[in-house]
Amino acid sequence: MRVDVFVNMQAGLVNSGFAEEKITGKIRTALFRCELFFHCTRSVQEMSEALVRCCQEKSDHILLCGGDGTLSCALRTLIPLKQENVVLPIISVIPLGTANDFANETGVSSKIENAAHLILEGKIAE
Repeated sequence: MRVDVFVNMQAGLVNSGFAEEKITGKIRTALFRCELFFHCTRSVQEMSEALVRCCQEKSDHILLCGGDGTLSCALRTLIPLKQENVVLPIISVIPLGTANDFANETGVSSKIENAAHLILEGKIAE
């Protein structure tokens, strides 16, 4: 299973010193059976371009590490693709933003390993 992991390097917890190596290490541990591709993005354009490539390369899952702004940025790129009948990967979130309202409202764990592991459990927030 291919999982493209996006770490927003400007997200609240990441930007305040949460080490990139710690984040990626915990994800590698939780998803050790998956084929992981990490994208540590620093701008909206960089994230948008990488998301389009992931869809073109038929990623199975997109794992967004950030907060509500990261999710919003990703959706602004992905929704137009969906409207063009592009098959989108499943989207999951690891809450590393400042407020993480979406993750909190949908019950996503604040523990990186638990949030990442939801991909393997096939749980979908509705």
